[in-house]
This record gives sequence, structure tokens and C-alpha cells, in this order.
Amino acid sequence: MIQIGNIIKKHCHSKHISISTLASKLNISSQALYRILNSNTMQLTRLNEISKALNHNFFQYFIHETDKSAKQTQLTIEENRFLKNKNSLLEQENKYLKEINELLKSKSQQFED
Repeated sequence: MIQIGNIIKKHCHSKHISISTLASKLNISSQALYRILNSNTMQLTRLNEISKALNHNFFQYFIHETDKSAKQTQLTIEENRFLKNKNSLLEQENKYLKEINELLKSKSQQFED
């Protein structure tokens, strides 16, 4: 799960922008901003305001996470198809081996008689 508040704090630190300065740009108190940034959730409108205030698209972090998830899902689907195909081939091979085994048993019994 993305901790967007931590990403925002790191961005502010790297740009030498204090939390109080950002809070002023957002017209909220520093304490309120700290609560927002330390929360597990954030309203999209608030994230949009923060992105504008810092001139940085914080939504991009969610897009990349979604792309990774979609790629992983696609890889899982492809792997599942491959394994189903392999399983089908192994079942067919097993069937043939059973038939061969039965033929060998019948031949063996013919020689014993």
C-alpha cells in the first residue's frame, strides 16, 4: 500500500519546503496537515490541492502501482495458461503410458500362457 503522506513529506524535504509552508499554501494549520499526512487515507481533492501547491503530480505513484499490479495479473494469467496446457499434455502422456503398460501386461500374460 502506498503511503502517500510519506512521499509528500519526502518531496517537501527534498525541495526544502517546510510542512508549515505547505499548510499555509493549503490554508490549513500545520497540525491538520500532519494529521492528513500521517493518515492511512487521503481525499483525492486534498491530494489534488497538495499536488498543485507543490507543483508535483502525486497521483503518478498510484498509476505506477496499478501498472505493476496489471502486469503481475497478466503474468499470472499467462502462467496459468501455460500450466493448464502443460497439465493437459501430461494427462495425455499419462493416458498413453497407461495404455502402453496395459499392452505390455497383456503381452507378458500371452508369453506366460
